[in-house]
Amino acid sequence: MVVTVKQQLTTHFLLLVANFAYSCAYVIAKTPLKVIHPLHYTSIRSLISTILMLLFWIVRDFNFSFEYRKQEQNKERQSWVSWTMGKIPNSRDALLLGLSGFFLIPLNQNLNSAGLVFVDGVVAGAIQPSVVVFTAIISIILGNEAKSGLKFFGMLLSVVGATCMVMIKINQSDSVLELEISRDSIIGTCLFLGNCLCYSIAMNINRYLQDHHNMSSTVVSVWSSIFGCLFSCVLSLMFYSLTDFTKCDLYCVLGVFYHGSVASAFPYMINVFAVGLLSPVVMSIYITTIPIFSVIIDYVLYERMISISSILAISTIIAGVFLVGYSKHQESKGKEQIIMLDMGQPQSYSTDVLRRRKY
Repeated sequence: MVVTVKQQLTTHFLLLVANFAYSCAYVIAKTPLKVIHPLHYTSIRSLISTILMLLFWIVRDFNFSFEYRKQEQNKERQSWVSWTMGKIPNSRDALLLGLSGFFLIPLNQNLNSAGLVFVDGVVAGAIQPSVVVFTAIISIILGNEAKSGLKFFGMLLSVVGATCMVMIKINQSDSVLELEISRDSIIGTCLFLGNCLCYSIAMNINRYLQDHHNMSSTVVSVWSSIFGCLFSCVLSLMFYSLTDFTKCDLYCVLGVFYHGSVASAFPYMINVFAVGLLSPVVMSIYITTIPIFSVIIDYVLYERMISISSILAISTIIAGVFLVGYSKHQESKGKEQIIMLDMGQPQSYSTDVLRRRKY
């Protein structure tokens, strides 16, 4: 699929907005998490996001039918039963969508919540850029990503910049952090590394489904979220007594709704769309912008001044994101030229030169 410049720019902008929405959730989620147990918080959040994505699917892309269902529909009379069955995946697709949902919600989100029990948000922020590394490794193994020195240099810049942002925040913190290695810090770090790894695996499965199973990003988002939500709800019902829901107030309800809608449904659909249109690595690189948004939120809410070192770190992240985006644009441009050559249209480059390029 050839991606136009307009589509690329729109997707990059939406990724920025999605990560800003997710950054705000770190502040907003503090109130409901004081009342609701993380297991129940994850299940309610996923239930809200799944319902919203399902409604979006109905409005936006509900004419979609799986290819094998279309063949069945052609053999029999069109009815509401066959029409409904056209929206349901077969066992093979359901297995992959369920696997994606399992990695995304019960594992990814619950590991995140459990990790915060052992370490604070600063340590969590320092580990999040590992998503970029995990995603790149898995993408190359699965063949979802072309090798590019410029792209990986941009990844390195963004990860370094994000890590510097976290270290600056540690130095500016009013509390003194214990840097000694303890049992809790090791457990918390392992949980967050698992959280990042699960998210990377889920995004690569979603890319595979879009490329090889002819699914739209909306269908992948909805069905993986449905399966993940079912897993999460069953898990939370097994430990229902851990939360006293009578203590929930209006702020708690609004916080959960924000996290389930603006900070879950919207970012997830954008990320799956970006994974299919661009690549898993380009999608994951925007996670390094979360420290930038946290600095801006600190400045707006708490009037904390932005230091020169923070500006330098922000510039490094932006430069890295730009290099990754530019590298992906060059890859798309090269693919488009090769396609035009295959169609017999003249180009300024020779066929041999284009075919020797590794896009």
